[in-house]
Amino acid sequence: MRSWLKYVLIGLVIRLILAPFFMHAWDIGTILEASRQFLNGEDVYKYVAERTSMLRQSTGLPFYYHGFAYLPQTLLIFAPFYRLYTLMFPVENILDLRAVEPVILYPHIYAFLLLIKIPIILADVAVIYLLSKREPRIGLFYALNPYVLFITAMWGNFDPLVGLFLLASYLCFSERRILSGFLYGLSLIKIYSIVLLPLFIARSLSGWREFTKFVLGLFVASLPVISCLFVAPNSFLDAILFQGARPVNGMNMYYVVSSVQGMFFQTAVTKVATLIFAVALLSLTYVVLRGRKPMLNSVVMIMLTWMLFAPVTNEQYLASLMPLALLSQRFDRKLWIFPLLFTAFHATYIYFAIPIFWTDAALRNLYMVVHGAWVETVGTYSGYIRYFISLSFAFLAFRNVHNHFQPQIPALNKHFQVTKTAVSPVKARHNR
Repeated sequence: MRSWLKYVLIGLVIRLILAPFFMHAWDIGTILEASRQFLNGEDVYKYVAERTSMLRQSTGLPFYYHGFAYLPQTLLIFAPFYRLYTLMFPVENILDLRAVEPVILYPHIYAFLLLIKIPIILADVAVIYLLSKREPRIGLFYALNPYVLFITAMWGNFDPLVGLFLLASYLCFSERRILSGFLYGLSLIKIYSIVLLPLFIARSLSGWREFTKFVLGLFVASLPVISCLFVAPNSFLDAILFQGARPVNGMNMYYVVSSVQGMFFQTAVTKVATLIFAVALLSLTYVVLRGRKPMLNSVVMIMLTWMLFAPVTNEQYLASLMPLALLSQRFDRKLWIFPLLFTAFHATYIYFAIPIFWTDAALRNLYMVVHGAWVETVGTYSGYIRYFISLSFAFLAFRNVHNHFQPQIPALNKHFQVTKTAVSPVKARHNR
């Protein structure tokens, strides 16, 4: 059996086994809620805007409702699988995963979790294939990586989809510019990949024909967004801008502020962090473009700079960069350890096993006991531990950015020369 096929099957089987039994209840619940509304013909973004308005009126604080705040292409990916679930179980849907105490129905929850994660699992399988065709060991590393497995099969977050679209866009950038633009447009389902737009546009300016092709592909992928802007611009923009207005949080150097009480103080710090982020990102992008760094190095540096300085850096964000970064010999693969550790002291791993613990009252009580014991033992110190993990991640990410500034060594690419046909497009991009 060919190694790439073996690794694809290994990765697929492991993900299919884990997927039905684990979830991040809030994030999976968001996809469930939005898919249900979308298939019923409701305005998903209007719902989020209305809930945000109600929250602010009731509290008097500038809170946002943490609902569906992604581009509409996301619903086109997940809604068909939610529809398949409703066809398999044509009964009144009582799944409510976003309640304080999740309401779940067995065995429906297992079928739902498996089906709703299929797009993410397929994305991972495609990444394993693309990496294995270039270097089998990298494909195997991705297939078995605990962090990737956790984000995809257990958490159920769709940042690995962003990773696939960015990887595929990069691989076909030189020879299939329309497809590259289309795939990059799809990566914007999580809007943070917008930080790469100046790089892709600048590298497409070698000729008007190539530039036009890339923009055309990007335009086609963005048609659902354009439709939303015409139909309901206010609610759409209110929901999407939430991502840029969130207070500092997550696995970054600003995390210590989250322990400070006071919404308005956190808002002020967020404004300062946003300014630092903008200056750092614009400066690095300028240096990268002026120095004509190789495309792969440029993408990795810009994405790592975003993770370093963005006001919000969630644990799953690294999954969007790993597929591309693994092609670089300069990327430190130990980076994945820190977001996986951060999750242990943030959401805690036991939280993701709710579908198992909720099967009967005894297991549910056990969950409460274990969770309570964890909070009592570690809760007082978890904030300090998370901040230490955040600083460690920032230090290693900064060192990675510095490493990618070093002159390109031809010998480093020898590792990827599997076949002439498979590698020639990659070599062409490395030599840009």
